[in-house]
Amino acid sequence: MKLPRHLAVREGEIAVNGLRGKVKAVAIGKLPAVDWNMFCEFVCPAVFLLMEDGPVEWFLANPLSYGWDAYDSRGAVPWLTEVVSPAFESDGEGFGDMTVYAADSRGVRFDLRPLCNSMMLFNTLWICGRRGVVL
Repeated sequence: MKLPRHLAVREGEIAVNGLRGKVKAVAIGKLPAVDWNMFCEFVCPAVFLLMEDGPVEWFLANPLSYGWDAYDSRGAVPWLTEVVSPAFESDGEGFGDMTVYAADSRGVRFDLRPLCNSMMLFNTLWICGRRGVVL
């Protein structure tokens, strides 16, 4: 059965807009903690791109995004420089949530989930209600 175009899963190469440099390594996996899609249980793959000059850029790659000709980079993960390797791993021994770690040139490993969540916090529309406030 062939799915309608708007439900078909995207295949093949696709461009990424806004990259700041050349990609050295890629880590792709599902991180429920950074996917804020509350409409279904599907978790968009998170793509982490290690750039040649050290930072890590990332984006969520929704394979059902019909009509898009490219993904948009969310930019470099803040406060990280000189990263030498990204890796998807469990945050516990044999249990726990999946996360992506980035090791820098000193061998220090950083969990990227909190940093990515902080980026997404400011990348949305916030609506605040006023209750009983006289201005």
